[in-house]
Amino acid sequence: AILAAVTKNVKIVMLGNPLPLAENPVRLAEELSMIDMISKGRLVSGFVRGGGQEQLAAGVNPAFNRERFQEAHDLIVAAWTREGPFRWEGTHYQHRVVNPWAVPLQKPYPRVWVPGVLSKETIVWTAQQRYPYIALNTAIDHTKEIFKLYSETAAENGYVAGPENFGYLIRV
Repeated sequence: AILAAVTKNVKIVMLGNPLPLAENPVRLAEELSMIDMISKGRLVSGFVRGGGQEQLAAGVNPAFNRERFQEAHDLIVAAWTREGPFRWEGTHYQHRVVNPWAVPLQKPYPRVWVPGVLSKETIVWTAQQRYPYIALNTAIDHTKEIFKLYSETAAENGYVAGPENFGYLIRV
């Protein structure tokens, strides 16, 4: 939010919202919406699955990591795009009333990037959603494998993956 207030043109990329740890994805959707509004539509939201260590520290069972990730994602997108109030009865999240007080300025919702390391399931899911996949400091040979799997999945889903679908994070 501070970056949004003190900058005018740069995108604000948050690569680290570990969705499986979200106790209330609706609140996360509202907080991200506020950043998008304050920045006048410059938010890029990164959704990560996170690792087992983080989940143990947060008291979340790592066995449900992928399920919680996907359900939290779907709930956040619904909070961003569906007019409330509506009910959400999922496996991991139940809300009698979802009626966000803030929705993003960008329509239908801010860009979503998915950073990761080597999870093939996450790479395939990301390509199915048409979200960019950001390889996190992976070795070059593994990065080529990631981009190949993403490109194959994109083709199976009716589109050609281009440079806008790939990112690479390296520590400098």
